[in-house]
Amino acid sequence: MNIGRPHRPLGPPHRQARDRPKREGLTCFLLDMDTPGVDARPLKTMTGEDKFSEVFLTDVRVPNENILGDLTQGWALTKETLALERRALGRLSDNHKPPPLDQPAGQLAAVEQRGHQRGAMAAGSGARALIDTLLDRFGHADDPVTRREIARLHTLLQVSKHTTRAELVKLLTSKISQTLRDLALRLEGPYGTLEGPDAPLNGVVQKMALTSPSMSIMTS
Repeated sequence: MNIGRPHRPLGPPHRQARDRPKREGLTCFLLDMDTPGVDARPLKTMTGEDKFSEVFLTDVRVPNENILGDLTQGWALTKETLALERRALGRLSDNHKPPPLDQPAGQLAAVEQRGHQRGAMAAGSGARALIDTLLDRFGHADDPVTRREIARLHTLLQVSKHTTRAELVKLLTSKISQTLRDLALRLEGPYGTLEGPDAPLNGVVQKMALTSPSMSIMTS
């Protein structure tokens, strides 16, 4: 599987030394996605996006110079790649610039996919900006249940902001995403059943609601 555009280079681990324990026999290599025999098939998500692709290799040949690192050292590179992902998720609670909520949800997704303001809708200032905007539009600021949920979201954001362990930040990000989703849909009320340009804020909340389950999978 590769992430992003189907033609992006891929560095998968390959079992090289079959006489060793599984993780000690892996070798990583670079693969040009235009190589004959490489078939990248985009995977559509509930939001209609295709940020991931499943990749099938049929009789693909890779030159030795494309090996990453040393032979049978692929597990170390794989662990480093996963550690990089955890560090990136660990920065979700940083003080991101709030996303422009007057843009259509598709444009916000395009910004997110390019890596700008990554995670701002799941944690940090993006979550606060969204709730403030919905409170201004729909009210409910005096409702005790709404105030309790806002306090819950604020607490999660503050805990995440001051948490340094990446694995805990990942779990908190998932919880923040779910709490933000439920609170935002509660504030929109019946309008939360709409989508696209008919929905408030051009469907930002609806897109977030469809995306939120993926956070639980990604951070598990």
